[in-house]
Amino acid sequence: MTKVVDCLSDLQARVQLVVGLEQKTLICYNPDDLVDSLKAVPPPAVGVAYLGTQAAGEPGQARQGKAGIASFGLYLFIGTPVPGLSAPPPAMEFLDLMRQQIIESTAPAGHRWRFVSESLADSSKGKAIWVQRWDTPVILGVGQ
Repeated sequence: MTKVVDCLSDLQARVQLVVGLEQKTLICYNPDDLVDSLKAVPPPAVGVAYLGTQAAGEPGQARQGKAGIASFGLYLFIGTPVPGLSAPPPAMEFLDLMRQQIIESTAPAGHRWRFVSESLADSSKGKAIWVQRWDTPVILGVGQ
């Protein structure tokens, strides 16, 4: 059985391998505190959050609730680029590097991490928050 905390720690460790994000990647157990937690660290910084688990199973089979798909979000908190620059914004570079650290890796449950999506979550006053979503199969329990 894989614990959600193990998956959070795995993602945190992988993101911290990105140059510039060492010691700037936080696990956020309460999504309501995510932005406040990230504001305490100078950008760029990343918050790793658990987004929930859905039951897994083959279509047409009875779901017994023993396997699931756990979802996680990596929230990149970064300054926004200066308008008119022709270079790619730093967010794109960090998102690419984060993706490279995770895309071919194995989660604690023994399955590969699966990239789900990437999008701008919020921006204001020279700051932006981008989110990458990842999921992985997990065993929820062993029944009789």
